[in-house]
Amino acid sequence: MSDLNALIAQRGQIKAQLTRFATYLRTNGGDNVDFEQIKVRTEKAKQTWEEFRCVQLQIEEEDSANGDNEKYRDEFENLYFENMAKSEKIFKRADSINTNASSSNVGGNAHICIKNDNTESINPNVNSIVKLAPLEIPQFSGAYTEWAAYYDIFSALVHNNDKISDIQKFFYLRSSLSGDAESVIKCLQTTADNYNAAWNSLIQRYDNKKVLIQVHTQAIFDLEPIKKESSS
Repeated sequence: MSDLNALIAQRGQIKAQLTRFATYLRTNGGDNVDFEQIKVRTEKAKQTWEEFRCVQLQIEEEDSANGDNEKYRDEFENLYFENMAKSEKIFKRADSINTNASSSNVGGNAHICIKNDNTESINPNVNSIVKLAPLEIPQFSGAYTEWAAYYDIFSALVHNNDKISDIQKFFYLRSSLSGDAESVIKCLQTTADNYNAAWNSLIQRYDNKKVLIQVHTQAIFDLEPIKKESSS
């Protein structure tokens, strides 16, 4: 029972953090908003969402007969999504302000430098560089046949990217997992210190060359035999 009480207390602390975020948005979301402050607090709120899910799951498992748990979950989710919506509106307002400012500069004689990902200025008179579509991290559900491609892409875009902090990497990692793969790191709190532990847990689980060879070999044996020559 003491463990359940500790979990309930932890859940209350998590909700209190989200409530403070709601209060901050309500009192500081006006014209003089600090966008950097909102950004940091939004990332923290996303962390509380992951922490709440983990704690709430444990509470519901130990106290499944208590109908108030479902009500508590609904209240937390409503508060969370309401805050995220307000935060998104603030960011859109910031983008609109920046767009209008850029339009004003274009209308004048200001010299505009376009910077690529390496922050090197590009002369507008030089032939324009083709803008590639942004790369997306594929979803990994835990299928061994998908691991090699997922590992290479995630390592290149996120894990080995020095411009991304560990906490940001953890958010990208969670958002790209589903199914069995997601359950591997489900109960790890989303913190910078836990990122490497989460990534290594996935590698230990899925980067098994023997299993990968068996899976691919089995896929070859499962191919239907050709009974008649045809173009297909």
